[in-house]
Amino acid sequence: MSEEVCDAVEVHGDRVSNAQSSMPDQALTDSLADFFRIFGDRTRVRILLALDSGEMCVCDISEALGMSMSATSHQLRMLRDAHLVSHRKEGKCVYYSLCDDHVKVVLETALEHVGEADRTPLRNPQRPPSDTPAPGPREPPASNFVARCIPVL
Repeated sequence: MSEEVCDAVEVHGDRVSNAQSSMPDQALTDSLADFFRIFGDRTRVRILLALDSGEMCVCDISEALGMSMSATSHQLRMLRDAHLVSHRKEGKCVYYSLCDDHVKVVLETALEHVGEADRTPLRNPQRPPSDTPAPGPREPPASNFVARCIPVL
């Protein structure tokens, strides 16, 4: 038989019970899935990575990523609605930053994990682009997310 499937059917009741008792309710798991769905878009991930280095205005984010301001603003609105980024207005400029340290930790932990799996350097501008085309933007479901952001003052 395969290494990926048990050779014998033996349910370990204590492990099943442990898993069931520690499982959050469906509303929370739905919110968690929605949270990770936001990270499923390459453009939004690139925006979050840009903001990981510090606060930036929309113009700077657009320039750094080679995107139109309209496309950048659209993605920032989705990230803001998901409580992953916060913004502040100063004169005519709107500055964005990661919402809080939780977002930074999730992003950096994911980068570390992917780097271990790929065995490739992270944030390497010389790395060739993936042959897989970027998926189109996906709208997140209109549900409440777990995290709530407090705007940066």
